[in-house]
Amino acid sequence: MKAVIIAGGLGKRLGHLTSEVPKPMLDVKGKPVLEHMILYLKKHGITDIIICIGYLHHKVQERFGDGSTFGVKITYSIEKELLGTGGALKQVEGLIDGTFILVYGDLIIDMDIAKLIAFHKSKGGLGTLTVHASDHPHDSDLVEVGQDGSIIRFIGKPKEGQKFVNITNAGVYCFERPILKYFPTGVSMLDKEVLPSVLSKGGKLFAYFTKETVHDMGTMDRLERVR
Repeated sequence: MKAVIIAGGLGKRLGHLTSEVPKPMLDVKGKPVLEHMILYLKKHGITDIIICIGYLHHKVQERFGDGSTFGVKITYSIEKELLGTGGALKQVEGLIDGTFILVYGDLIIDMDIAKLIAFHKSKGGLGTLTVHASDHPHDSDLVEVGQDGSIIRFIGKPKEGQKFVNITNAGVYCFERPILKYFPTGVSMLDKEVLPSVLSKGGKLFAYFTKETVHDMGTMDRLERVR
């Protein structure tokens, strides 16, 4: 099984820290966040990895090369212009041949990904999103989930005073290749545009709940907590 890591963004919320270093290359405990991700995937038997990069992409390539030093195989997809999370995935469609994992490159993960894959297979949908309760729900993309575990709708970041259930998209997915037919060519955002479109066209998506570690480091506060 292949994994796709989306790691091409600008990391603007981290200010000066990302002026010369792409967000996934920031240090956590002596290693770039992206290195923790690669070693995590390898630990769980996923060694065929596609990394979507754009901003300061040479920093990533210089560190990881073809992946052989880390015991994995890495293929790079370079965005000449920022394509968004949906557009970046669409660009690697030709490299994907079956069920695959998608993760965002600004995460520190310690979860049993085999359980996610087994859950996904048992549901038979086009995709499964890992979800959890967040300690920052007002700055997170929320989802509404049915009793059967299906995604009903994508709420996005809740507005002031809006009532909501704290079910947050964690940024770890298991997808089937046919879902990529819903992705437009060019710039698009996975959670705000593409996945809501999948639902509106009758595609089935499910939510996998976990209390295991999935932390993002996309802001100064979160980076310090992760460290």
